[in-house]
Amino acid sequence: SEALAWARGLLARVSEPVVVEGQPVDVRATIGVALAADAAANADLLLRSADAAVERARRAKQDVALHEGALGAANRAQLSLW
Repeated sequence: SEALAWARGLLARVSEPVVVEGQPVDVRATIGVALAADAAANADLLLRSADAAVERARRAKQDVALHEGALGAANRAQLSLW
């Protein structure tokens, strides 16, 4: 998807070598992407969905995870923890 391509491009830029005071610094990031079905989506739910996607990416040792569409029971239970 276009959102995943954008996220991977951002990760590529963040992962570029950085030198701070002569020392190389390794920068890593994890991105959770949440897609809304329409522009009227609840912002709080969208942010919690993105948080759940980040957690799923971390658990799977991936750099990007996507959450889209209707929430299943397992996702609703996880989001209720926030």
